Amino acid sequence: MNLNQLYYFKKLAELKHFTRAAQELHISQPSLSYSIASLEEELGTTLIQRDGRIISLTENGKEFLTYTEASLAELEMGIKIIKKNENVQTGKIEVGYINTLGSNFMPKLIKEYIETFHYDTTFDLYSSYTAEIIAGLKSGRFDLGFCSYVENEADLCFFPISTQKLVIVVPPDHELANEKKLTLKRVSEYPLVTYNSYANSLGILLKNVFNTNQLHPAIAFALNDEASIGGFVSEGFGVGILANLPLLSQFDLKIIPLDIDLKTRIVYCVYRKNQYQTGSIRSFLKFVKEKEIRIY
Repeated sequence: MNLNQLYYFKKLAELKHFTRAAQELHISQPSLSYSIASLEEELGTTLIQRDGRIISLTENGKEFLTYTEASLAELEMGIKIIKKNENVQTGKIEVGYINTLGSNFMPKLIKEYIETFHYDTTFDLYSSYTAEIIAGLKSGRFDLGFCSYVENEADLCFFPISTQKLVIVVPPDHELANEKKLTLKRVSEYPLVTYNSYANSLGILLKNVFNTNQLHPAIAFALNDEASIGGFVSEGFGVGILANLPLLSQFDLKIIPLDIDLKTRIVYCVYRKNQYQTGSIRSFLKFVKEKEIRIY
């Protein structure tokens, strides 16, 4: 049994006339007759009842037509979806990105891409941590990722797109609020609210910086996202150290630069080297690579 036989049978059942069906199928009538006969032989039953020029379906023919139509409809839907996905203008892109990019960077990047090319690309977006994004890329869940660099991932291609800087945040009535700049040594004298140093790449970097400078601050709260850090600092739980992101504007906090330029995170665009990329993925990736991106 092959796909042509199913299409031929469906058309014959629709027109109930061998000659007209053959004409619409652009094949000869003998070829159509042979194809239907072969299908009946393979199924071991009669599908078409012939009475002179009148053609009708047997009960088995009616039953088989139901499944034939359903199968062909499902197949045609799959073909449409694949063609849509492959189309550079209407395809779908699965993207994983770190939480810090969700409020500003990703919306602006996608908006600019769509407005630049007037495409109807569909973006399925998922925010998480770098480790989960990397796992999603390797499993094929994501087409592209925006996250931190991870070592020993030979199957992945990383290219940097920007950096984020560390700053100090305190409530406006804090004794450090009027400082122009602060050193890590100075802020280490206060309880700190900052990143978790086990799974969070920023927390790991901070821990290494403190160790390098032989500083041992008291960590009041170790958290995984900037919104939580900002919230705890605004309630007076300690001095915050975190990336300077637009979402900090929602809190009544004073932002103070560090006296050293700590680039807390280089943000990378990541994709699998050997994974097939549809036209839409290739187009968006090219846009990201060629765009001069500065996040904050």
